[in-house]
Amino acid sequence: TLKILQADPIVNPKYDTETPIYIGGELPKIGLSTGDTEGTIEWNEYTLDEIGTKSYGWTFTPTDEVNYTTKTGEEEFSISSLPVKNIEVKTPPTKLTYYAGEKLNTEGLVIIVTYTNGATVEITEGFKCTPTTFSKAGERSISVTYGGKNARFTVEVEYYKINDYSYRLDEDSNAIIT
Repeated sequence: TLKILQADPIVNPKYDTETPIYIGGELPKIGLSTGDTEGTIEWNEYTLDEIGTKSYGWTFTPTDEVNYTTKTGEEEFSISSLPVKNIEVKTPPTKLTYYAGEKLNTEGLVIIVTYTNGATVEITEGFKCTPTTFSKAGERSISVTYGGKNARFTVEVEYYKINDYSYRLDEDSNAIIT
């Protein structure tokens, strides 16, 4: 029995290496070099939602799929940030009610960041919130800062109730029974 194996295709991806790539943008158009096996090459599904260096995959599909195998590979790119145009709170944190003295929990907070090129990304970390602790009861406005821009959400702060007594914390975090 004669077994004929598929050949490995010759694939040397080419793409623009000079143009900067920005968060929320696109990877450069990918193509084949002269002398490569005939076929098509394209980037695998991706999103440019993180700043830094990361590898992105591609897939080559030969025109002659009987005699050549499909080939995959990766290319590394550095993703840069643009200036932030604005931010907004898409989803407030899961916890919105606190007792005096508790610290802010940002779990569940989703911020939409819009860059100057119009690209938008959702982030769940890397922002700063103030204030982060609460000493007085009532509705409190929380400022979220990212990329020099601000957005707000509100939380409700309550005093603890023990039987028919309640207490609050003074400026030095001392309990005052009322």
